Amino acid sequence: MKRILRYQTTAIAVFVKTPGITPLKTRLADTIGKESALAFYDLCLEAIQKTLSPFRQSTPALVYPYWAVAEKQGLSDHRWNDFNRVWQGNGDLGERLHHVYSTLYFVHGRVILIGADAPQLSQDALLETHHLLKDKNKFVIGPARDGGFYLFGGAKALPQHVWNSVAYSQPSTCDELVTKIKSYGEVAYLPTLTDVDVYEDLPNLKSELQNSQMPTQMEMMNWIETTLTGECIWKT
Repeated sequence: MKRILRYQTTAIAVFVKTPGITPLKTRLADTIGKESALAFYDLCLEAIQKTLSPFRQSTPALVYPYWAVAEKQGLSDHRWNDFNRVWQGNGDLGERLHHVYSTLYFVHGRVILIGADAPQLSQDALLETHHLLKDKNKFVIGPARDGGFYLFGGAKALPQHVWNSVAYSQPSTCDELVTKIKSYGEVAYLPTLTDVDVYEDLPNLKSELQNSQMPTQMEMMNWIETTLTGECIWKT
């Protein structure tokens, strides 16, 4: 990518996997079945797409949404037509986070990385992060309840060893990342949220969606309510 923007903007990259190419939400599927887990993932994507779409309509455009797609062959999938796409690259999660962050930092100067499994994330939280990153010496972290993070934002380059030295998918992941980046700048925190990996995460997500007004987030809340009452729990 060429650095063609004349003023500093913010990229928001959503890390996604393409259904039909990569298995999705496998631990959740162990409880509710593959079909229901895919339905959950599709609802997540729809909620995130609706949350990010208004940023494309602002003039001048200051925030640019991207799908960060796990599979190279998935880049052409119709699901990702709404936003620009960037390949996550090869390697483990640390290498892929570094690849997407550094690629978009070169183009935009500010980067926000989020996952696809926190559909309760609001436009206000993303706008707050965008404004916080106007301070180039500040990083923004959204801690997840399981010890990981649902959002990372930065406005300066980070060496690859920072990303590679963190143990991911562990209760200590967020704390480790914060420890690694503190020598590069100040860390600001967003509220702790749930990112959904297993069935037991669904009640927390439902609670965090209670005040949501967006139709897609309300649809997600209704889906969770139906699932928790056992009306659509089956193995596929």
